[in-house]
Amino acid sequence: MLTPMSHSGPPPSAIADGDAGSRGAPADRELRATILSACGTDSIVAAARRVRELPGRLLADGASADSITARLTSLNDLLVERLLESTGAASALAQAGGCWLALGSQGRCEQTLVSDQDNAILFDDGDEPGRRRSALLPLALQVNRALDLCGFALCRGNIMASNSSWCLSLSEWKSRFASWIDRPEPLALLNAAIFFDFRPVRAADPLAGQLRRWLSAYAQGNERFLLLMVFNALNNQPPLGLLRDFVLTRGGEHPHTLDLKINGVQPFVEAARIFGLSGGIEPTRTVQRLQDTGRGRSLPPRESAAWCEAFETIQRLRLQLNVAQMAHNAAIHNNLDPNTLGGPDRKALKEALRQARNLQGRLASDFSLAGSGRL
Repeated sequence: MLTPMSHSGPPPSAIADGDAGSRGAPADRELRATILSACGTDSIVAAARRVRELPGRLLADGASADSITARLTSLNDLLVERLLESTGAASALAQAGGCWLALGSQGRCEQTLVSDQDNAILFDDGDEPGRRRSALLPLALQVNRALDLCGFALCRGNIMASNSSWCLSLSEWKSRFASWIDRPEPLALLNAAIFFDFRPVRAADPLAGQLRRWLSAYAQGNERFLLLMVFNALNNQPPLGLLRDFVLTRGGEHPHTLDLKINGVQPFVEAARIFGLSGGIEPTRTVQRLQDTGRGRSLPPRESAAWCEAFETIQRLRLQLNVAQMAHNAAIHNNLDPNTLGGPDRKALKEALRQARNLQGRLASDFSLAGSGRL
């Protein structure tokens, strides 16, 4: 039987500012204790269902979206760690000098209730990486399948640790990142949007830190790659029309809506990532990247503060939408009909999207693309 594991607490990057340690702390402690004491996959899956109930309670208590997503991610990290222990993957990773990497929204500590899996494995350089990879992959597959049972759908693009392409040694990861940066084709830019936000699920892993420092230095010096990332980001315009009204989808599965993830959150995430890479900023959280960008580029404090507030607004509306969908046993998605919003929220969403446009304007200006016709 699996014994309860010790845990040193959430990674520092998963601790949000402000109300992160105030509201909902007893619920957090109870959930952490439940996860840590879970024995077997069924118990871990049951704990995961309870974790998904937390955002609704925190919203009702008035917690910020940033602290909710950070705390949700921290608990999900703990679920991953518990599954690594239960499958034997943790022991195998330790023998390989490796770690489990969270990518995408989990890597940024920004998970909501709509999250599929994006993960990978990093292990140290040594003899026979292929042999160690062969030992790790079956265990990673068990973890990926268990996470699917926990509510994290298998990645449709197969960006998961059980894919041999994403279970690599330190040297292999450096080579993979270098190939994307040196030859930034469309697929490389797509991969950059996912893999560049990597973070170890256990805090302060030295190998992951080494890879992050190397990547920050390597990407910072490649202007062509950064420029193509900017062009790619500017193709995703915030859904505001000429008269500042919302631009909604006309057909598809969710007509007359806007996607709060792709058209709302993503412009902030993409711009923050680019500024982070160009400025050598190592933290992965979007808000921290934007704050560090403001300081590093000596921007007026109100400018970066407005970006962060806008990002918070959209994340809050996403969480409210998802919690309402869960309450009605409906499919969870990010498509919002603005007509369902009250006046203050509708106004706040418009302002948030306007700030997304302003952020893209700053991105274009700083990379000398203001006259390119992309805005």
